[in-house]
Amino acid sequence: MRLVQIVGGSLIVFSLVSAIGESWFAYAMYGHLVEHTQIAISGTPVQLPPADRPPWLGFKSPFGSPEFFAGLLVLALAEVFRQGLALQRDNDLTV
Repeated sequence: MRLVQIVGGSLIVFSLVSAIGESWFAYAMYGHLVEHTQIAISGTPVQLPPADRPPWLGFKSPFGSPEFFAGLLVLALAEVFRQGLALQRDNDLTV
């Protein structure tokens, strides 16, 4: 039972950490492209706007990820199993 709760919590933490990592990666990649890319449209050089926002302002929400929903589902199932086990113990004592 406890291991199921750990798996559910781990899935939720993983979704949060991966959302932070994706936001940081996108910020770093855009900063690299701004510094090292030259774009020309019809022969006119175009500059990308600077990455002036810190990466946490462009934070991608983890609440829509499948890992987050799987973690919630696993935690809900762990609670159902815990309640079922408590009912079974209570029923065994009332024989």
